[in-house]
Amino acid sequence: MRKLRLPAALGALLLVAPAARAATPAETYSVLIAAAEQGHKIDAQALRDAYVRLPGYDPYAITRPAFVRLLSAYYKADYDTACPMLETLLKTNYVETVLHVLRAKCLDRAHVTLEGLIAKLAVVQELTDAILKTGDGKSLATAYRIVTFSELAAVSGRDRMQFDGVAEVSADGHRYLLIEGPVSHSVARRPDGTFSPAIWKKVFFNIDAFRASAAPMPKNLFAGRHA
Repeated sequence: MRKLRLPAALGALLLVAPAARAATPAETYSVLIAAAEQGHKIDAQALRDAYVRLPGYDPYAITRPAFVRLLSAYYKADYDTACPMLETLLKTNYVETVLHVLRAKCLDRAHVTLEGLIAKLAVVQELTDAILKTGDGKSLATAYRIVTFSELAAVSGRDRMQFDGVAEVSADGHRYLLIEGPVSHSVARRPDGTFSPAIWKKVFFNIDAFRASAAPMPKNLFAGRHA
């Protein structure tokens, strides 16, 4: 009987096909970062989902000493120290939009073109849009789903909302943060001539993703604020 010979490439494909598997969170995370770094539009929600599944996932990363040291150097204009630190932190915390905003100064010092700078910073809007698409924050059912503590600040900061009350809420097996306070750019005149906030907002955030992390909540995270 004559043996049928398959082309080498086809034979290799048949050998590999049964072993095909889904990408790991780390692989997805790396691929999406590489695409963003090249200026391509990415699936920011997929990036956030992959980030939550990384072994070192820490929803409170922005409060840790490494971030504090970065900010200290950055605001002292010690960019020779801050910029390398920032690049290192971005590798493991690419979803942190504040890092991308700070990075603008470093890119400018590296003489990146305006077009290149805009391309690099596009991910900030993509990540913000991904958060806003998860809900509207007006109720538990439509709470924003956040994966880092800084995302809470990013959302509330859009309206320059001040935290006056913070409470953790559990309902139907889910965990939430309820943030309330005045919108700082809105005021109303009282009868006595003084001013008070005209808009008082309550915003709900779903923090179920935080459960995936073994990282502890920092003490005094909401220091000076009350529930």
